Amino acid sequence: MTRFETHDSGLEKAILARLLSKKLITKDLVVSRALREAVLRLSDLFTKGRAGLPTNYFDEEINRLAYLAGYLLNNAEKVASCLAQLDGVLKKEGPLSILDIGAGPGTAVFAASSFLQDRVV
Repeated sequence: MTRFETHDSGLEKAILARLLSKKLITKDLVVSRALREAVLRLSDLFTKGRAGLPTNYFDEEINRLAYLAGYLLNNAEKVASCLAQLDGVLKKEGPLSILDIGAGPGTAVFAASSFLQDRVV
């Protein structure tokens, strides 16, 4: 378990509540066809069809919700895992700069801020 997981239950609950309110999942966590198709469509665009990925794909609510459901927490956990591997290398105190380029809607910064929340600045 990384430190990200221990601090993240609030975000996961918020995502689940949003998906429930939009009827994209059930209380038993059964995923709707619309959400499943949107996650798969994003997957295709992120991998095979990258050239066809519109810059404004988050303008559509289903794409935002599909990203939250299928990618945000997984990608944040990947970043936190990388940070955990650097734990002995990073300074324990003082300022730290993190550059988040091309990592979605700030997912890396979100994960880093959660992972480093106990850091003394």
